[in-house]
Amino acid sequence: MAYSYTTADLISSIKSRAMIPTSQNTFTNTDILRFATEELQLGIVPLLMSVREEFYVYPIDQTVTASQSEYRIPVRASGMNLRSVCIVDSNNNELEIPIINPDNIQLNNYTAFQGFNSQFSAFVRNNSLFLNPVPAATGQTLRMYIHIRPGKLVETSAAAQITTVNSTSIVVSSIPTTMTTNTKIDFIKAEPGHDYLAIDKTITSTSGTTINLASVDSDVAVGDWVALSHESPIPQLPHDMQALLAQRSAVKILEALGDRNGMAAAKDRQNELEANVLKLVTPRIKGASKKIINRTRFWEMSRTW
Repeated sequence: MAYSYTTADLISSIKSRAMIPTSQNTFTNTDILRFATEELQLGIVPLLMSVREEFYVYPIDQTVTASQSEYRIPVRASGMNLRSVCIVDSNNNELEIPIINPDNIQLNNYTAFQGFNSQFSAFVRNNSLFLNPVPAATGQTLRMYIHIRPGKLVETSAAAQITTVNSTSIVVSSIPTTMTTNTKIDFIKAEPGHDYLAIDKTITSTSGTTINLASVDSDVAVGDWVALSHESPIPQLPHDMQALLAQRSAVKILEALGDRNGMAAAKDRQNELEANVLKLVTPRIKGASKKIINRTRFWEMSRTW
């Protein structure tokens, strides 16, 4: 709990950096959080994804259905992109599905991709993944790993902090009026880096300060937060990057105010912070270099053609 950094802390930091008076009518807290959300989703997330250190990776499962080749990419995927795709077998082992160029569909109707041991290949078209060949049976689990989009930043009053956890319910400090029966909610870890613990869970009922659900994930703990789906009262990024988010937001506010000199100085500080945090997160394992394993050797894949 000592490490919790909420949107209230973020707003205070942004106001200090942009020298916005506490009592003013130009920017409401909602305005400030809108700037911050844009910088988080369109600035920080692409920056972290560019270093390829597995930030924001989240699994989404779907059931494979007979005669159905098309499966929608989850709407919560940043950029509607997939990190990887696999089939989960009966022993919960993941068998990665190789991704092919859709131009080569007819050339890839075989089931043994070197290094993958997959019964399917797949390709992306528009915002869907297509399995090839078309599944013949229903029941297997298709797992899509996505880079999940951090939640839209909202004030803490729009969310609730957990005080008690049970197997099918949670007790919170107070329930926002927006959280009612059949509302979908997300669970967000209070401690760094504020990961999603569960998403799109449906409220079955509420009573007092108790929220009832079909089940509560075992890693949800007292102090964690619940918010409406797609929202968060905590900036979801590594704790060491909170200052960078505040600085980026301050730059945008100074730009909106037309303060070019202030914006230029703030931009210089932003660049300095960005360079420093990249050193912290790249690489994430400092003591060893990454090993490259060639699972698709050319002479093996050439059998396809």
